[in-house]
Formats: sequence, C-alpha cells, structure tokens
Amino acid sequence: MKPAKFIINTDYATIKNDADGTASVTLPNSLTLPANAPSAVYRATVGIGAKPSAGWRCYVTSDQHGFAVCGTSFSIYCKQDGYDAQILGNIFRENGAFVLEVQIPSNSFAPTTWTDMGQTLTLHLQAIIDPFNS
Repeated sequence: MKPAKFIINTDYATIKNDADGTASVTLPNSLTLPANAPSAVYRATVGIGAKPSAGWRCYVTSDQHGFAVCGTSFSIYCKQDGYDAQILGNIFRENGAFVLEVQIPSNSFAPTTWTDMGQTLTLHLQAIIDPFNS
C-alpha cells in the first residue's frame, strides 16, 4: 500500500556529487631529524572536481586505528625523544588539487627523534557542486 500524499519528486535544489577520490600518506614509525633542519613533510595530492570553486567534504582513516577523523586539521599522537607529543595533519586545496599533508618539525637546538607514528593515512574526499551555481 502506498501513502496517498507521498511526493517522489520535488523542486528543491540539492547538492550534486561531482567526484570522489582518495590519497594516502605513509608515515615512518621512527624518524630522527638533525638540529635546526627543515620539517619533514609527507604529502599526497588528488586532483578531482570539475570546478576549482566547488565545495567538498572529507574524512581521514588510518590503518592503525578503527575510527575516522572529519575535518581539515587533525593531530597524530606519537613520542618526541621518548615523551608524549603530537604532529599535525592538514587537508587543503592547492592549485586545484586537494592535499593531505603531515609535517614533522625539528628541534632548533638539538637532534630530535620521533617514534610511534607509523601508519598509513588515507584521505577520502568528495567534491560537490552547489545547485545554484552549477
């Protein structure tokens, strides 16, 4: 039995899926950086979407953890010289491509060793088109 007043089609504009894509970064489990060295940068890019101004949504998964992170900035817990620390990951758009980037900073005054961060991060991305500007 069908509902009598069920509307199958409406005139409401909705967002449209433009494209899907993924990008992965593998972080080492241990990394030693000399004093005053530039940050170690791990990055991956994915070029999807028909319009550079299109909206997007994303989440990041790890092969070491059973949850996903939503948002464009996140922390990765690890150890720096044996002490609890964090490194930062970011997702942003650059020259029409989407970038997943993790930076591991050095110490200005002494060599530093980062450990317990080994994992593969995967960015799951969806570009969307605004129905009023498509």
